[in-house]
Amino acid sequence: MRVERLFAVAVLGASLLFLTGCEDQEARAKVQQANDKLSKLEADLSKAQADLDATKKAVEGMKEQLTEKINTRLDSLNNTVTDAEKRLRDDFTNGIKDIQKDMSGQVSGIRSDFDARLEKILKVDLARSMQDIRADIGKNREELLGFMDKQLKELYPYAYQPKRMDPNEQPNMPQGENK
Repeated sequence: MRVERLFAVAVLGASLLFLTGCEDQEARAKVQQANDKLSKLEADLSKAQADLDATKKAVEGMKEQLTEKINTRLDSLNNTVTDAEKRLRDDFTNGIKDIQKDMSGQVSGIRSDFDARLEKILKVDLARSMQDIRADIGKNREELLGFMDKQLKELYPYAYQPKRMDPNEQPNMPQGENK
């Protein structure tokens, strides 16, 4: 805009010189040179203005292209990240499910192994314990019968009868007594 004003002022000044009817050839030549320079500057200014407009349009076009490329790239990155997150989430979930299945199988195996061992131990131990208890009862019975026989012999020597085999059998009478 400044150049246009300057140009307008120069044209106005030149036209004033032509209107005044200056007879000086040298002054006319200088005015003509100034007018030529001014015309050249005007052409350069028009060319610069056209270049500026073209550059602005090119920059706007590049800006739009760049914005479009950036948005496209961001969308593709966003989709890639979303897909990766989904894959990781699915892998993690599947891993947890696999671990859960493995643990369930291991726990079931351990439980059945434990139950089998416990049953075996209980059968063996129970049978052994019952045998031991019977043997202890038999031993304690024999000791008790022996103790009772001894006590009877000491306390009642005249009524002592040796062990009977059949508990329903009548006691033997001591010798010398009548029936």
